[in-house]
Amino acid sequence: MGQSGMFARLPGVPFTYYRSGRLCRIPGSAHMRCMTLLFSFLLPGIIFNSSLGHRHIRSAPHKLPPHVTYTIRTNILYSMRTDMIKNPSWKFHPQNLPASGFKYNYIFVPLQDMIERAIIVVQTGQESLEPTAQAQAAPYPCHTSDLFLNNVGFFFPLIMMLTWMVSVASMVRKLVYEREIQIEEYMRIMGLHPVIHFLSWFLENMATLALSSAALALILKMSGIFMHSDAFIIFLYLLNFGVSAVMLSYFLSVFFNKANTAALCTSLGYMISFLPYVVLLVLHNQLSFALQTLLWGNMYRAPEPGGMTFGWVCWMILFDSILYFLGGWYFSNLVPGTFGLGKPWYFPFTASYWKSICGLMERRRCSLSSGLFFFNEDFGNKGLSQQNGPGEMEGGSPGVALISVTKEYEDHKVAVQELTLTFHRDQITALLGTNGAGKTTIISMLMGLFPPTSGTIIVNGKNLQTDFSKVREELGVCPQHDVLLDNLTVREHLMLFASIKAPWWTNKELRQQVNKLVSSYYSPFLPLSFLPYAELLKK
Repeated sequence: MGQSGMFARLPGVPFTYYRSGRLCRIPGSAHMRCMTLLFSFLLPGIIFNSSLGHRHIRSAPHKLPPHVTYTIRTNILYSMRTDMIKNPSWKFHPQNLPASGFKYNYIFVPLQDMIERAIIVVQTGQESLEPTAQAQAAPYPCHTSDLFLNNVGFFFPLIMMLTWMVSVASMVRKLVYEREIQIEEYMRIMGLHPVIHFLSWFLENMATLALSSAALALILKMSGIFMHSDAFIIFLYLLNFGVSAVMLSYFLSVFFNKANTAALCTSLGYMISFLPYVVLLVLHNQLSFALQTLLWGNMYRAPEPGGMTFGWVCWMILFDSILYFLGGWYFSNLVPGTFGLGKPWYFPFTASYWKSICGLMERRRCSLSSGLFFFNEDFGNKGLSQQNGPGEMEGGSPGVALISVTKEYEDHKVAVQELTLTFHRDQITALLGTNGAGKTTIISMLMGLFPPTSGTIIVNGKNLQTDFSKVREELGVCPQHDVLLDNLTVREHLMLFASIKAPWWTNKELRQQVNKLVSSYYSPFLPLSFLPYAELLKK
């Protein structure tokens, strides 16, 4: 069909279809949609929109308006997708296959060229030979095309997620296990600051993750996967992600009381929360630097215009770490778990809490004798002048008072009910009763392991609920079960306990006191997990 012949029957036909070399009239746009759905062989559709109106066109059948506007609608198989702003997955190389990259050359471009030339012929009466239509790909920056690295880029984040998942489960299990066997609370009773306990757990895990991050960065650099990037930046990125994993473990551990359950649930939750991030954000942006140069100068340069930069990703991971830490710190104080006393929800806004954290609260100075670790200051100074007093009222001044204390467990089992009891100074008071009478519950409430359901506990004039940290400095307890660390030796346990109770001792004095106690013990350098049960009883 000639170019001028395309418009031979144009007057009065607002909608036309180009099918297999011929024009087919269609009454309206509704019929166009129906034919598109019924017939798959329809290629393009042309919609002419005349500004003069159909009535004026019929009166001048062989003339066109000065400005012809039209719309070309092609089959979806011969056009690029326009329902998305960007491609679902970004690739570092240009479209190099004509079948997928130049779909407009099949129908749209030739048809548009024919229509434009036909309009020129009708308007001017002369054939248009110039200019010619030609399609060419846009220039693309120099890059290295490696099919292997392109495929690895899609699976590398998934492999990293599976690797870190084991570490997250291990870190959460260790933290919850110490809480489950009451090591955490008993360390606080002895005087260990919660910040010190957290830092020991954090530094231990970060040392392990730092070694693994360094090894992984070295492998990625030497194997050629990140051959153009700075190995130290890769190490810092992996270490930054490790900090986020540690803080996430700290946050998730707050909501569990059983170690095995915590490890299983956190592994599943970590995997579920990480997969959308990999698929939607990091999958194609971060690994694109494998075929470019990742240096300090281009950390804030996006691989594609308007995309995510590597530097901002690092800051976002660090910001997530801070959020995880704040969430774990808040909920660990609000809901301490099975053991310990919870704080009110507004505790971050109280001055007393920050004073206790910073060590600005008034503390009672305890002095130790030269040969003992644990020495009661009151007994050492006041003696036992009234140890044989005939009755409670003839003893010393009240030291501990329980006023209408009741403890009821979750299964509505009442262990202690309306107990009012006073422990006087300079006396040894024994709690006697049958099994299940509530002796252990009373001691646990005095040490803050369990909060009382109702009632008040006063220790040396201080309320246990409001002055919890001060009360623990003046009390000690010997539990009925082992609260020891299996991976520490007898000597290391003594060194740990003595450094907590006597922080003013020098290293020389500390070793001398420990050597006195372990001189008669034949296996002070074996971990507790290797000792038989008879030896454990001697501890």
